[in-house]
Amino acid sequence: MVWGDGFIDWFRRDEPKHLRRGRLGERAAKRHLKKEGFKFLYANFRGDQGEIDLIFRDGEILVF
Repeated sequence: MVWGDGFIDWFRRDEPKHLRRGRLGERAAKRHLKKEGFKFLYANFRGDQGEIDLIFRDGEILVF
């Protein structure tokens, strides 16, 4: 993890462990998918039916 990539956020001790784990997991997934060539479109999309954490595009296919 680099300093400019939210490094200080990782140390938020007042944040519950499950939320920190989820945030770090989303960040790792985003980094991995971008490295694999997927195009990042949106994070934390909220709709009437709930939330989609990450949305990517792989060619003409939406990935979420």
